[in-house]
Amino acid sequence: DRVFSVAFAEAPTVGENAEIEILKSPVNPDDVKPIVMESGDVDYYAPREGLITYVRKGEKLARRIPPTKGKPGKTVTGKEIPGIYGTDRSLNEIRGARTVIKNDELLAEDEGILQIKDGIIHIEKTYRIYDDLGMNTGSIILPKDLDITIVVEKDITRGFKLICKNATVNGCIEDATVEVINLRVLGGIVGTGDELIKAENIKVGYINGKRKIITKNIYVKREISNGATVLADKVQAYAIQGSTVIAKKAIWTEYLNGSNDIMVGIDYNAKEELDYIQKELAAFKEPLERIRNTYFTSQKRMHQLKALAKINPKHPLLMKELPKIKEISEKFKKIEKTYKNLEERKEELVSNLYPVKDPLLIVRAGFSRDRSSGTIVEPYT
Repeated sequence: DRVFSVAFAEAPTVGENAEIEILKSPVNPDDVKPIVMESGDVDYYAPREGLITYVRKGEKLARRIPPTKGKPGKTVTGKEIPGIYGTDRSLNEIRGARTVIKNDELLAEDEGILQIKDGIIHIEKTYRIYDDLGMNTGSIILPKDLDITIVVEKDITRGFKLICKNATVNGCIEDATVEVINLRVLGGIVGTGDELIKAENIKVGYINGKRKIITKNIYVKREISNGATVLADKVQAYAIQGSTVIAKKAIWTEYLNGSNDIMVGIDYNAKEELDYIQKELAAFKEPLERIRNTYFTSQKRMHQLKALAKINPKHPLLMKELPKIKEISEKFKKIEKTYKNLEERKEELVSNLYPVKDPLLIVRAGFSRDRSSGTIVEPYT
């Protein structure tokens, strides 16, 4: 009437389920705030770290942690029952555009902007700002070799910076600094500040104000006006009025109006450096003349002191004046060397100032007086 356990089995256990670990994820732009400095002031102009999360080709984005096997069990006769694996998962669950799976890792197949939407990881080539690039975003500075495009739906406002490879601005660029490879502006480049616009290729609606633009090729749909400076290889604009345009190869325009400084065939980089060196030479001229006169006077005094040294090598005048004469001599030689180096560089730049054999200035319709030569620029010249 008693119960005996003659034999018993042990059930196998289930292992851990597979997991997917996200290795890199973008920050919510709403969580990126301006920089608060130690003084308590807020810097709205500085780039905001994490606003744009970008990845390089081959960068690891996520990894799969495989499921584990549970502990084995046994039958009533002592035979082993294998442990049970946990539920598996695949990286395909989160794989989006421009990503690739290798082994148990999800990698970036191309460089770009990292995005995660509805749990799917993908890489985009465009980052869109639906407002101004300004107080709400801070400056945007990205590596210029990163092949992405920043699209600003409105304006780039005064004081901010945009540095990247490609940029499209659907509004205007105010007194802001822009350094890109390819720039497209549906509105215009405006303002009176010293902030530089620099790109290899520019398409812009208009340029108005004392802005400086450095580029290789620029197409201006309407006018370059009101004191703008454009330095380029090739310039095409509907009208140029009251501005400076220096092109290494060619300028095409319908109308050339008012007082302009128009130069073709000139290497603008060489010209800028030449202008700087000429200012430096002018600034050096008077100090050099002064130190030269002082130097010649000191050398005459040196001859007198040498005669004194033959009589009394330890005369107090020698101890007092010789160090001063040596200092004057070293200062003169240093300034003279700098001046000569500037002169040599000036001659080198002058010889390379006109690198293009047959530059073009084409005025198709309008004409105006060229103030540098006093002649009329005729249509189709």
